[in-house]
This record gives sequence, C-alpha cells and structure tokens, in this order.
Amino acid sequence: MTNHFKPDILKAALGYSAKFLLVIIIFLIIGSSKLLREQLFIALIVVMFVLGLLARILRLFFEHYELQKDGLVICSGIIAKSRRTILYSKIQDVEESQSLTERILGIAHLEIQTMSESAAKLLYLSLQDAHDLRNAVKNGNKQLKTENERLKTLQDFPEQHNLKKAIALTLSWLILATILGIISIGRIITAPAKMSAVMLFYAFSIILILSFAIAITQIIYSFFTTFSLTTKELTKTYSAISKSCVAIPLSKIRMSIIHEGVIDRILGLCSLKIETGSSPVVHDKEETRKRGVGYYFGNLILNLPKQAAFLLQQKILGLAGIKNAKEENMRNAYPLSSLKPLKKTARTGWYLLVLLSIILASLQLTNTPVLRSLTTIVIAFFSFIIILYAYEYAYFQAYYYTDSSSVLSVRKGVFWISTKTIPYNKIQHVFVDQDIFDRVLGLYDIHLSTASTSETEIHIDGLTQEYAEALKERLLRRTIITP
Repeated sequence: MTNHFKPDILKAALGYSAKFLLVIIIFLIIGSSKLLREQLFIALIVVMFVLGLLARILRLFFEHYELQKDGLVICSGIIAKSRRTILYSKIQDVEESQSLTERILGIAHLEIQTMSESAAKLLYLSLQDAHDLRNAVKNGNKQLKTENERLKTLQDFPEQHNLKKAIALTLSWLILATILGIISIGRIITAPAKMSAVMLFYAFSIILILSFAIAITQIIYSFFTTFSLTTKELTKTYSAISKSCVAIPLSKIRMSIIHEGVIDRILGLCSLKIETGSSPVVHDKEETRKRGVGYYFGNLILNLPKQAAFLLQQKILGLAGIKNAKEENMRNAYPLSSLKPLKKTARTGWYLLVLLSIILASLQLTNTPVLRSLTTIVIAFFSFIIILYAYEYAYFQAYYYTDSSSVLSVRKGVFWISTKTIPYNKIQHVFVDQDIFDRVLGLYDIHLSTASTSETEIHIDGLTQEYAEALKERLLRRTIITP
C-alpha cells in the first residue's frame, strides 16, 4: 500500500460542475427564463463557473496526504504552503463518508476527529484510497490484517429493537395528539372567537406532524445503520442517500452513557452512547443538514434491550483494557445531604420569582390591570413549587453512584434516566465547588472531567463538606493508582 495519496481532480471537477449546473437550473426555475437572453448574465455565469473550477483544481493539485511513521501529514497551499501533522496517538475516531454526488462519482472523503476544535477533512479520494487511508490511520500505519483474520475478531452485537420503538413512539404521540385534537375541536365549537382554541388546534397539528417525523426518523435509522465490534474498534455504518462509516478506537473511549427515556422504560429498552472526547460532531445547522440523520445521532446505539446494553458496555470497556471489578455503593459511604431537594427547588423557584416580578412590573408600567389575576398567579406559583419539590425529592431518592477499582458510575433521573460511566484512568480534573445556594445551605459539589469536551463531565452535587472532602480524596487516589 502506498504512503502518498492525492485527491481525484477529474471527479472533483465533475462534481463541482454538476452542483453548479443544478444551482443554475433551480435559480432559473424559481426566477425567470428571460435572464438567459441577457448576455451579461450568461457571461457572469461563465466567469463564475470558470473561476470556481480553476480555484478548486489548483487547490487540489497542490494538496496531498502522506503516511509517516508517527502521524498523517496533510500538505496544501498554492502560494502560502501548509504542512499539518496529525499524530496517530491523538486521533479519536475516523469517519469515511459519501454524499449522493460522491456515491454517483465513486469517490469518498475522510474526516479525522481529534480533541481539537477542527477536524481534518481529506476530500475527493477514490474509494480504494479512502478505505486504505482510513484503515492505515486508525491502525497507526501498521501492517493491516487480512479480511479473514479481521472477521475472526468480530464480536456478537445485540439486536436493536428500532421498529418496536418507532411503533410505540408513534402510538404515544398519536394518543397525545388525539387528546389535544378533541380538546381543541371542543374549544373551537364552544368558543370559536377565543385565541386559546386556535392555539390548541395548532398544537394538535404540530404534535401530529412531529409524531410521524420522529417515527420516520427511527425507522430510517433502524434500516440503514449497522454496528460491528472488534477487539480494537467499534464501527458504525450509515447508508441511505449519503453514506458514512465511523471507526471508534476502543482505546480512545472516555465515557459511556446509558439513556432510558419514558417510552424506553415501558418497552425495556435503552440507548448506549460512546464518548471519545472529540470535538462536537455537529458544528452548525448546515453541517447537520449535509450529514443527515445518521451523523446527527453521533456515537449513539439506539434501542437496545436494557440487559444487553449494560453487557455491551462491559464488553466494550473490557476490550478497551478496563477491568470489570466488583462495584461498591458509594451513596451509603458518602451520602447526599437531605437539603439537596430544598436547594434545587429554591434555586429554580428564585429564578422563576425574578422572572414573574419582571413580567408583573412591566404590566404595571403599561397600566395593564393585574390585581385580579394576582391571586391566581400566587396560587399557581406555590403549586408549582410544591410539585417541583416532590420531583426533586424523587430525583434525590433515585440518585445513585458506585465505583470499582477502574470505573465510576453515576445514575440520575426520574422520568429520563442516564447512567454515566467514566474510567478512572481517563479522569484529568477533580475539584469541589459551591454556588450561592450551596453556600447558604452548607453544601458542596464534586466535578470530574476528562481532557475533552463538557459532554464527558460527571458531577455529584449536594454533599456536606465532610463527605465532599472525603469523596474527593477517594476519587483522587483511584485516579492516581489506576494505570
């Protein structure tokens, strides 16, 4: 296999020409065909096309990629030369993708994710070059195994119940939409002039549309996404209109998160997310639109049976070299303060009270009568506070954290439960802090994070000073002694 790769300039030019022609056709359809009779307009189109094509050809002509001993070198630039080196040891995951145009032309592009803000993009590669380069980069430019040897390392992957979840999700949304529809129709009949009736009707329509959109998204994802697990990496392949293949080296995993939503808990399902600590995969709405639904879900394995999800998590961590030792319940050894629900309720209530005060003051300044509705507002506010405290107390009771010699797990949530598991050998920071409400009540929060994005942070909040300091020391010892 060669160590030098270049973009396919001819196919890049064909792709640019096809896109430019498509834009012109759309412009003429929504605009006016009379523009074609204007010589200046035609000349402007030709100049724009030639300049754009020439700039792209020149840029790609001077761009090439080299596989060196320690990293991938990206050389680019016409006048101002650039030589960027990405060390193999710093690469978090590698994605091989094809847009619709690229699939037609038989080319692909690679995106190499590190923990920096910008990913490296290798464009207009032939399919063979893209495949060889992806495998070489993720293996550190070592000699690749044959396909037969690689297949022997594949692990069994649990079945995903995507269709089952899609049907249940659709039914639940349809039930809610039907209830709102009946209420809104009744309001329109009894009080057609009232704005509330119209608002309810719009709410019914929006929720009905959302129910179908969410169901279709789930079904698309179930039919076009596959996962495989080897002893070295987790691979996700999404293939619908566009195509992408993301390889996640197991050694780069910094956290795993198991999500259980309301519908998931009824069906006995959950989703497993693998965090590598690379920069956020979706930077803007335009990028999300280009990447499609498979890219939006990121490193998320949806709709696994609950037991299978936890077993898969253990298998992935085990293959990553993280030993699965016996867990110890730390909630009993380092209990949360019973003042935690009060603190969370007071904080939310304070923000809500400030907001209501601003609204009422604004209404008073505009001479809008508010005294008649003031009693209702006060009753609604205190009713909300009581309900919020009940929720925070349930959240407090469900809060759970355990650890072993190699990992820390924290489970939170009442309706939507998430269980975050972080290996001790990936932790970079452990610190204790207080906000203003913690200081009033004498509570402390512990934060742990890896050398990556905020997605890979865990915090345990609501401890007394004695238990916060003791727990911090325990976590620091674990972090230091874990290889």
